[in-house]
Amino acid sequence: MGEIAVFGESVPERLAGATDVTFGHFASMVWRRRWSVLFTFSFLLAVSALVLLSLTPKYTAQALITLNMKEESGGIAAMVSGGIVSKDTEEIGSAINSLMSPGAVEQVVKKLHLQNDAEFDPLLEVSRGSLLDKLPLWLRKAFQSAQTEPRQHTSDEMLLYTLPVVAKQLSVTNDGKSYTISVSFTAREPETAALIANTFSDWFIQHRKDWRSHQLDQISAMLMEKGEALRDRVAKSEMAVTAYREAHGIIDIGNQVTLNDDALTKLNSELIAARNAEAEAAANLQELERFAASESPEAAAQLAGAAPNLATLVDQRNQVSEQLAGLSHSLLGSHPAITSLKSRLAEVDKQLSAETTRVLAGLRAKLQVARTGEAQIQTSMSQLTSASQRSARAGSELKQLESERDAARTVYQTYLESAGHVGVEASAQAFDAEITSPALSPISPSFPQTALIAGLSVVCAALMAIGAAILIDFLRRGVYSEEDVISIKGAPRVLGMVPESNRRALRRNPCLSLMAINEPLGSHAEAIRSISVALTVGRVNDARKVVLVTSALPGEGKTSTALSLARLAAAAGKLVLIIECDLRRPALHRSLPCSGVGLVDVLNGTSKLADVIQFDEKSGLRYICAGSNTAYPAELLSSDAMQTLIDDVRATYNLIIIDTPPIGVVSDALVLSTRADATIVVVRSGKTDKRAFGMALDRLSRTGIAVTGVVLTHVAPQEMYKYGSKREIGRHLVSAN
Repeated sequence: MGEIAVFGESVPERLAGATDVTFGHFASMVWRRRWSVLFTFSFLLAVSALVLLSLTPKYTAQALITLNMKEESGGIAAMVSGGIVSKDTEEIGSAINSLMSPGAVEQVVKKLHLQNDAEFDPLLEVSRGSLLDKLPLWLRKAFQSAQTEPRQHTSDEMLLYTLPVVAKQLSVTNDGKSYTISVSFTAREPETAALIANTFSDWFIQHRKDWRSHQLDQISAMLMEKGEALRDRVAKSEMAVTAYREAHGIIDIGNQVTLNDDALTKLNSELIAARNAEAEAAANLQELERFAASESPEAAAQLAGAAPNLATLVDQRNQVSEQLAGLSHSLLGSHPAITSLKSRLAEVDKQLSAETTRVLAGLRAKLQVARTGEAQIQTSMSQLTSASQRSARAGSELKQLESERDAARTVYQTYLESAGHVGVEASAQAFDAEITSPALSPISPSFPQTALIAGLSVVCAALMAIGAAILIDFLRRGVYSEEDVISIKGAPRVLGMVPESNRRALRRNPCLSLMAINEPLGSHAEAIRSISVALTVGRVNDARKVVLVTSALPGEGKTSTALSLARLAAAAGKLVLIIECDLRRPALHRSLPCSGVGLVDVLNGTSKLADVIQFDEKSGLRYICAGSNTAYPAELLSSDAMQTLIDDVRATYNLIIIDTPPIGVVSDALVLSTRADATIVVVRSGKTDKRAFGMALDRLSRTGIAVTGVVLTHVAPQEMYKYGSKREIGRHLVSAN
């Protein structure tokens, strides 16, 4: 059989199988400890019931307040804060914080005088419900006489202690989906809970009204102050415009043109006319001067408009000149006609010269007058231009003043309109919250929730009881009962269970093996008898003569069990021999008298078999003690002499029992187990470790030896009762067959 690692150690596979956890394993474990589970469950359930009954019931009353949320942009919030209106969530959060504020709690406590209520004042609770009140009267008087007078607390101290208690029992919530606020309060009395919840709700409504009223007062004062400031600003703007006009002589005309601008326009027209006249005079003068210089007909033609007389003279001269030229071809120069024409031409030239001189003088005078007028007009225009520029600057400043005046008028008008809207809105928002559902006295307590706590107590008690049983079973490393043996994978059946002897029985029988002889009807004898029956049942033709008894560790009752089996069988009339093969730590001499020779001497050849066999007169048992000391016990037990000895006694005795050393300590039992018909492993209940027991079985199985069965010793009485039940007896009979 292989080995596997458990917790870093190599252990037999049969022992590791004991740790396999299945539902069936759990069920078997719980059923095996059903009485412990039931007791633990009942105890925990009783404790839960006591705790539940000791809890003071509390009642929770709930009032609902609905906030009338409206858009306030440009309204009260904008007028007061000058900013954007808060969101709905912020408004709801503000309302919740207001209800849970220390100021609200203090107002409610003072109004209802809760500082004088023992439920809410820890000072009164301690003084009225102290442990001293539960003592007998005479003992209370003794304590009270020894105690000093308690200090009287002031009203402020009582209020200071009451506030956190009331605040702790107050709950204000919102579901996040509506504008409804839930105000809940928990108290010992349902009427008190409803009263306090409604008082908080009433305080909140009144607080909102007072706050709105205070806002309206603030708004009215602010509107009045701001209106007066705007009105003063408009008046000052009007006065500034009027004063500026008067200071700069600015007078409006129909087409919004000033006097300076009108005069400048007229002068500009006159200047244009003067310049035209000057230009005309200069042109006429120039033409006339050119005529005077050249006396050309073209120049004379252009003079018709400027000097008509001069033009007439020019025409007359031209006519005389043409006549003279015409006669000169046909007449001599001395001809009277030519002379007359020459005289006429000279007279016309004289008149022409005089007229030209006169016209030139007139044109020059007219040109001078035009130039003088133009200069005067330009001077006037310069003066008017400077005045116009000054007027333009004054007009610009006037326009700025008028713009400021118009802006002040617009702001004032807008303010008057906004103030009217604000007044209407403030009146409409005077009551922005209402109690939609006042708190009523609750019928059933909110704490404790008896049904829920009871159900949880049952479930928790059951789980804890089962868990405790399973934990104890897992933490228990020893073998206590038949179930522990069965839980080890591949373990043999249990042949029997030897009960733990009480002190009285031990006083009567210092040796356990004698108890089976002296008290044949006692529990110890019955247990040994059941082991003998389990060894022989179903073995009529195949009797087990040589029975090897070993154990996993020392001190498990191996020798006592082997000797009890031998003595009881011998007392029944059988020829029985017990051989002590524990040559390292022999123990048979503690129960039977031993001579100086024994098994070692026979195997060494120093004594004969007949010489070392001793007789027990009380039971008729034959026995062989260990004999002399030896340094080679394993070699002796595995020798041919030992085999010969067993063969010799097998032919003589009905039953041979071999007491061997513990299999978990030395290997002596492994040598002898191959020479026995049956192998019994003794396990001490509550002491033998499952690991050591499994390793002992594994060592035997490696040699090819099938262990016949297991005997549990020092078994507790409750395990013996369970072992003796009908179900267990039937199971043992089936396993034996």
